[in-house]
Amino acid sequence: MKKKILIAAGILAAIILIAVGILSTMSNEYLVSRSVTINAPMDRVHKHVGNLDNWEAWTPWSKQDPTLKVTYGEPREGVGANQSWVGKDGDGRLVFTKCDPASGVEFDLWFQEDSMKCLSGYDYSPGETPGTTVVTWRMAGDVPVPVFGGLIASKMDGMVGPMFDQGLADLKTVVEADTGAAAAMPDGVTDRPARAAVPAAADDEVIIDDTVTAPAEEDLAPTDGMPDDGM
Repeated sequence: MKKKILIAAGILAAIILIAVGILSTMSNEYLVSRSVTINAPMDRVHKHVGNLDNWEAWTPWSKQDPTLKVTYGEPREGVGANQSWVGKDGDGRLVFTKCDPASGVEFDLWFQEDSMKCLSGYDYSPGETPGTTVVTWRMAGDVPVPVFGGLIASKMDGMVGPMFDQGLADLKTVVEADTGAAAAMPDGVTDRPARAAVPAAADDEVIIDDTVTAPAEEDLAPTDGMPDDGM
């Protein structure tokens, strides 16, 4: 019996060593990338991506975690824009390192009290159809966890990718709705709230033409049986 136990323990130890060997050879690095084509020019896309105030309308994080509390720093737009957050899955923060309406936005991203850092961003490129923009959301980094870091890194695309897909789909909806509203405005009108029309008064003044038309000369000629002026 003792011999069987020792054999089983040896087999288990061998399996563990093999597993550890395999995991240790796996790369801790990961790259998650998703793209969407938006029917809008780059400047319209950048309006919603380059300003942190507009992120709540399309980023997926608050939908995934309703307890998320976001704190905005200053500035909120352009290089240096930053925000931090705390939620049920931990904390994090980000800082814009690039904000270009012609090429996209890049930012440094930290998680779990700055113990894990990655690089993320949104790249713009022209779509196949004129007036459209391809937006690529990417995130790259490494998992600083001994042995199992490679395994976690290999799962990152499956864990984060669907959230990127949802965020890009919502970004497309928001930008295209904004672009459509702007296109519907007359030339020279910016995208500010329209003023309400003032209805005409119900008792509009009615002007009556009381001009008397003078009779024509032929209407003044004497009729038959009437004396003329020579009599």
